[in-house]
Amino acid sequence: SLVIRLLMPGEMSPEMMTPGLGVSLILLALLSGAVYLCAYAALFSAVKETASGLGVVDSYKQGTGKILTLLWVGFLTGLSILGGIILLIIPGFIFFVWFVFAPFVLMVEDVRGTQALKESRLLVKGYWWGVFVRLLVMGLLAFLVVLPFNMIEAYLTDTNIASSILNM
Repeated sequence: SLVIRLLMPGEMSPEMMTPGLGVSLILLALLSGAVYLCAYAALFSAVKETASGLGVVDSYKQGTGKILTLLWVGFLTGLSILGGIILLIIPGFIFFVWFVFAPFVLMVEDVRGTQALKESRLLVKGYWWGVFVRLLVMGLLAFLVVLPFNMIEAYLTDTNIASSILNM
């Protein structure tokens, strides 16, 4: 929302909210998601092949070949976590920690689908609390990094800071 406010300063009048703007924003979101996935997959490929000196272009070629399976593993992970949340929230946290390494398992070990989830759970086995605490600390650090930007956005847009933080 800060990007839209910077690109379109002033109040957003109803005339400005056209179907074309909505479609453009959806297409922009899809494009940025696709670019993110390609970069994510390429980064994994580059890290996996560090010793062989894999270049940037080759990393992207290798990584983009796994985008559909990466999406599938992400979907399965999200579905598992959602199911856990529906089962009274605590199982959602448990599933999240179990399956956090599923994309890494897919990209590094080329294990796909539900097998990637099982392998991720095996990696966490015996280290659940340590993984949970590390994820919690990283999440809090990310929150603290983003917080000043949300405060600036709230100030510039004359929005309640609490609602700005909740929309992070």
